[in-house]
Amino acid sequence: VDALVEKPFVDDPAVGRELVEEAEAAGVMLQVGHIERFNPAVQVLSDLAPELGIRAVDAQRLGPPIERQIDDSVVLDLMIHDIDILLSLVEGDLTYVAATGTADGQHATALLRFESGVVARLTASRITQKKVRTMNVTAADCLVDVDYTEQSLEIHRQSFPEYVENEDNEMRFRHESVVETPMVESGEPLKRELRSFVDSATGDRQPVVTPEDAISALELALRIDETVRATADPSADVDGPEGMEEVVEW
Repeated sequence: VDALVEKPFVDDPAVGRELVEEAEAAGVMLQVGHIERFNPAVQVLSDLAPELGIRAVDAQRLGPPIERQIDDSVVLDLMIHDIDILLSLVEGDLTYVAATGTADGQHATALLRFESGVVARLTASRITQKKVRTMNVTAADCLVDVDYTEQSLEIHRQSFPEYVENEDNEMRFRHESVVETPMVESGEPLKRELRSFVDSATGDRQPVVTPEDAISALELALRIDETVRATADPSADVDGPEGMEEVVEW
């Protein structure tokens, strides 16, 4: 049967590829539950992305400690959402991956660079005493601010500084910009995700989040997670986990 699988798709990317082969052989569809792809603000951003000329991305997914026990690290639990969105927005291979975090695995930051020159910083935390869910996209001629929680999006353009003289003949500095607020149709991401799955299953269409998308996100998340754990361990060998050399240079 067609299946909707929660994120992370699998523990091992090799198992994910086996599932893809099994699904193709059985003629069924797999969709992976990266729910933020169905956030209305993210969908608007995805529509805008091809025309933006993205230069840099900065995502923060922060929150206070939660009562229930979560076995996954903060990278596999939270950051993987922004990893998936980032990979859906920026084409091309990664040429640089660096990461570090706290020893308890509850706070992590990753720096990434793509072959296109796009750079990204992703931060995820389960120990920050304020819930933050944002992504800022620096483009060729604008800055796009996305708030996942508010399901809002702002585009800042034509920012320029100037000195102006007031009525007392005093010079004052001001900085102005034009802010556009595209229409975002609010809606429950989970409902949108389930509707998309049903539509793909009944209409024989490719799902919005394919298993291949999920495997790519998982592979990067695992690499970041491994590097975070290595940097958090004072006894770690710099020639150990892949990506550790870049961390040392950084």
